[in-house]
Amino acid sequence: MLTVGVPWLLARPRPWFERWVLSRRDLVRILALLVFVRTIAIVRIAVQGADPTRMPGFGAGVPTSTAGAWLMALIALATAVMLARAAWSPEARRGPRRPPPMPPPGH
Repeated sequence: MLTVGVPWLLARPRPWFERWVLSRRDLVRILALLVFVRTIAIVRIAVQGADPTRMPGFGAGVPTSTAGAWLMALIALATAVMLARAAWSPEARRGPRRPPPMPPPGH
């Protein structure tokens, strides 16, 4: 659901979603915060030494080694940064910018 549903919601405005649930920016801000919290949980596992019987804070994925935990933390941090940039950046314009129309010849 996360890999299909969230990108589908974020790809373009969905009036039914934004009117009744959250704006797209609010959803991305919440996701960025949750991914950042997950990063902290994975870093704690990496610092303490990875234990395959322990789960990170939010969801699935068990690092089986300390190196794997650091790699997961790095990927989660990069994801959180990209989500935060998307959430707090100015709204992108749709389509290429067109030059103003040329006046008719002779004017």
